[in-house]
Amino acid sequence: MDVPFILVDTRTGFHVASSNLKFVNGEAKSKGALAMLCNTVFLQWAYIGENVGSVASKGAPLAFVVEKPLGSNAHGDVKYFQVKGYYLCVIFARRRHDLYEHFADRVAEVAFSGQAGQLKAVGCVRECAEGVFGDSIRAFFERSGVTDYAVVAEGPSGTVHVGGGVLNERCSAVAVFGRQMLLSGIHVADNLVCYVDIRGDSVYAVAALCMSVSCIEELSGDAILRSWALSLCCGSTSANQ
Repeated sequence: MDVPFILVDTRTGFHVASSNLKFVNGEAKSKGALAMLCNTVFLQWAYIGENVGSVASKGAPLAFVVEKPLGSNAHGDVKYFQVKGYYLCVIFARRRHDLYEHFADRVAEVAFSGQAGQLKAVGCVRECAEGVFGDSIRAFFERSGVTDYAVVAEGPSGTVHVGGGVLNERCSAVAVFGRQMLLSGIHVADNLVCYVDIRGDSVYAVAALCMSVSCIEELSGDAILRSWALSLCCGSTSANQ
């Protein structure tokens, strides 16, 4: 995953783990300095919150977002702060999206459960990223009232898939179908609707039964969700430390 984040011990302000901070420009000159900066922002926010009665109790999960008034679509334009126990996770996002919030929550939860050291491994970060992607896909189809669906991203580094109902066991077939399409776009056959996005050696395909075209257009139009899936199967740029 190429989503930059940093995990900080709020007791000391020390860096615990991080990923892809090379994409975060102008924040600090080192991981240690960035950790201290993020912790300072959190402590200031918590202090203000306690004084206005918005912080329920010490030790409770805390979350807030810091957003630049005029974003430039750069990592860090939107920062998601999530605290659980003594751990602070900060996600440096380009713009607002629920995936970033859920990812911050998942990373903080892993650290809070005593596995902070695991977040230094690419595999653990990828597992968190896959988990929030799957949760978002399932939530979307549940809201849409669709039970039979398959979402597949396939690339040089592997495959990511989420399915439900009768299409859950046919994710591989959906990926093959997607690769056979000559053009990206929405394809309709009887009660099956399929969206395909072909990008070089990678393909992102969404298939669903008895789903309206407008509904699949909503999903296919979510560029962050799509790029999140493709980044999981197109090689990791993570350099967790």
